[in-house]
Amino acid sequence: MNEGFFSNTQRGSTSSQSSDRGTTHYGHLCKMVLLLGSLYRGPLYGNELLHMIQEHDTVKITSFYTMLDHLVANQCLYYEVMPTLHASRNRRIYTLTHKGYQQFSTLLHDLLLTDRALNEGNEIALFFLDHLPEAEGLLLLRARRSLLANQRVMTLTKSTSQLIASHLISYRLCLLDAEMAWIDQRVADLQTTLVNA
Repeated sequence: MNEGFFSNTQRGSTSSQSSDRGTTHYGHLCKMVLLLGSLYRGPLYGNELLHMIQEHDTVKITSFYTMLDHLVANQCLYYEVMPTLHASRNRRIYTLTHKGYQQFSTLLHDLLLTDRALNEGNEIALFFLDHLPEAEGLLLLRARRSLLANQRVMTLTKSTSQLIASHLISYRLCLLDAEMAWIDQRVADLQTTLVNA
């Protein structure tokens, strides 16, 4: 996937352009994980995929089908044309390829190993953790926790700065502690599963 596919921001100042490109790229990253992950369990019609993405995020129909076309062109998906009796045109049913699964795994890693806190927009990555082999999911969660622990140290370091209010520092620490506690529980569950396998 090239940068042009992920970014559709207009040219502006260097700083705002960089920020906009990062935000746009990240938004597309979440949509791509949702789209590819939705096909992991089996083929789906294009309109089914669209509805699934629209349940989690806003996406224009033209942008969505452009995304599908790019994935097909990059051999991450393939489709079959299914004849229908009641529709005016045939429908495409999409299937994930081996390359598509590899791309899904890579993007899922990218989402979870960013320095961004998980929120309603990107916590979809947690939902798809179960799509990975348990050992791989375990390694990914441990890497995520290490990243969060480093963020916590950096946040505490900033607590001496007068530029950041103490209540904001406290808020960030609470978010980090909550996610690390969840990861600890999830890691324990996965370890138990692997031992009993």
